[in-house]
Amino acid sequence: MNARSRVLAGATAAWMVLATGCYVGLQGTADDAPAGGESWGPASSEGGSEDGAGDDAPSDACAQPQVGATPLQRLTRSEYDNTVADLLGITTHPAATLPPDGSSGLFANNGEAAVSNYAVEVYRDLAESLAASTAIDSLLPCDPALIGEDACAREFVATFGRRAYRRPLDEGQIERLMQLYGRGRADGSFEEGIKLTIEAMLQSPSFLYRIEAGEQELVELDGYEIASRLSYFLWRSMPDDALLDAAEVGALDDAEGIEVQARRMLDDERAQRALLTFFGDLYALDTATSVYKDPELFPGFSPELAQDMRTELELFVLSTLRDGDHRLESLLAADHTFVNARLAAFYGLAAPQSEDFARVELTGDAAQGLLAKPLLMALSAHDQRTSPTLRGKLVRTRVLCEGLPPPPPGVESTVPSPGALSTREWVQQRLDNPSCEGCHKLMDPIGLAFEHFDASGRYRELEDGVAIDASGTLVDTDVDGDFVGPAGLVAKLVESQQVGDCFAEQWFEFGLGRAPTDDDACSTADIGDAFASSDHDVEALIFAIATSDALRLRRPTQLEEAP
Repeated sequence: MNARSRVLAGATAAWMVLATGCYVGLQGTADDAPAGGESWGPASSEGGSEDGAGDDAPSDACAQPQVGATPLQRLTRSEYDNTVADLLGITTHPAATLPPDGSSGLFANNGEAAVSNYAVEVYRDLAESLAASTAIDSLLPCDPALIGEDACAREFVATFGRRAYRRPLDEGQIERLMQLYGRGRADGSFEEGIKLTIEAMLQSPSFLYRIEAGEQELVELDGYEIASRLSYFLWRSMPDDALLDAAEVGALDDAEGIEVQARRMLDDERAQRALLTFFGDLYALDTATSVYKDPELFPGFSPELAQDMRTELELFVLSTLRDGDHRLESLLAADHTFVNARLAAFYGLAAPQSEDFARVELTGDAAQGLLAKPLLMALSAHDQRTSPTLRGKLVRTRVLCEGLPPPPPGVESTVPSPGALSTREWVQQRLDNPSCEGCHKLMDPIGLAFEHFDASGRYRELEDGVAIDASGTLVDTDVDGDFVGPAGLVAKLVESQQVGDCFAEQWFEFGLGRAPTDDDACSTADIGDAFASSDHDVEALIFAIATSDALRLRRPTQLEEAP
């Protein structure tokens, strides 16, 4: 490491240690369910009046805005990659060398701000390599030959710095960066000086953290802070110039102005990042290529096939929530998918005419929307057999937002081999066992709906030569009752307020990087009402979150003495 990098790294490391020692993030619960659990807004709580008046937060309680505490937030690895791509035009994935995001909730952006010494070194190395490989001509707002090198450097620092820091630089910041430029210019050239300022900014806490000023009990965010929250919500990246310009002229000072920008941003291709990151985190899709299936039982299943399955699922999500009618019901019930030649061969479908993915229409139980997508079926199964428990848990925790109780003390946790039993017979043995029934009744009867999908996610009609019975039961929900197959299960889920509230709660956590708390009750009630009244239109849900007090206001976390 050269002398200049040691100076930059030392300053960055010191600030990170200080900041993360003083700020305390909100800790999530176990990753089985969102931290908010049953407290998602007054609209989903019990005890309302018979005429429904009690379903919303009381008007007097919402007269003064209240929001939950927001921790200091550091860019996740995907946010770092996206921000670098939008800032520098670099399309590689440099953040792959960073330590994994340490999430305390469902999503990577609900994580810890603290960094290790190793991470500080990686940030330093990334800043140095990215700056060195950047072609500065495309970034310069001026011609140094026309206005002079120093004047052009100052203009670059101000314009590039506004984009990198997501707000205008103050005079002190500009002067410090100009001093660094001067050192680089003296040691080399104008280009070296500019690259040194880029290297410094990429290591700055103002780049690596989403810093919001103010330590009062309740802070109204300024336009630039709202722009940053919006862009990392909808694009998983930095604001563009149009959003920063809107902040500068006060166009983000009210909900109407925020919605105008949110609508523009959702029309941008970068909005795909939010949709894919949401579902990627929620269903742990990054684990797809590490899924193992017994090659003797499932020949043809491979990491490459699993990656194709992920692409299939992502194209389906985009087709329903971006290019379709945006409704939750369509996500859960749409009867199409996307396949390439490899997937078509594995599924036993006709191959598409080209090498690209093509949309195909499905029928029967194979057609039931997101939950029956083969990748989710493969992820929630064992290497040789299906698992109604894992598949039921998927629905219970990710669709209904319910946590699951731990096994009672002393219960034998070793699962006996099913032997010659069918999966349904094996499940019934557990349900007949009083020590197992209490937990497994919440999962297994749901998971049986997906028995037409084997452990690799491929559709089948028979299990060991016997016709599959895919009937099941929902208990302890707002849509209890019997059903048959994924179609019957989905028909119940799309009628469930609990499912709608769950989806809204998950988007709240994803959008704000924290789970809702009781202090968010007024915001969550408004968001839930907007989502329900729109017939569960996901765009309406996103706009409701974007314009809520929870996004526009900030209550800092408690400051605690560093250990």
